[in-house]
Amino acid sequence: RLPAGVEVCIYRIVQEALTNVARHSGALSASVSVTRRDDSVSLAIEDTGRGLSVAAPDVGAPRGLGLIGMRERAQALAGRFAIENRPGGGTRVAVTLPVPRPATATQRLAG
Repeated sequence: RLPAGVEVCIYRIVQEALTNVARHSGALSASVSVTRRDDSVSLAIEDTGRGLSVAAPDVGAPRGLGLIGMRERAQALAGRFAIENRPGGGTRVAVTLPVPRPATATQRLAG
């Protein structure tokens, strides 16, 4: 399993992104993918909706606060956050979070 903080971060970002899809995008479909690597986990949420407006997405609308919150959650764990329009329509949210390696028995005893 992932560390609890990483799991919560992924859950909350997916929750907010899918809420935005349902409320704002007009999408007929959305997908969520999570990929684990040795030292990181990548998350992508994509929809087939209308995409982001040209205006700054984090200004004014309640949706903007959700975007700021997702970015802050990722950054709090030293992760990367990106949101962009997909070619052909829709939006893509991409997050990469570092996953610390579990401590070995020797490391735990030494501390």
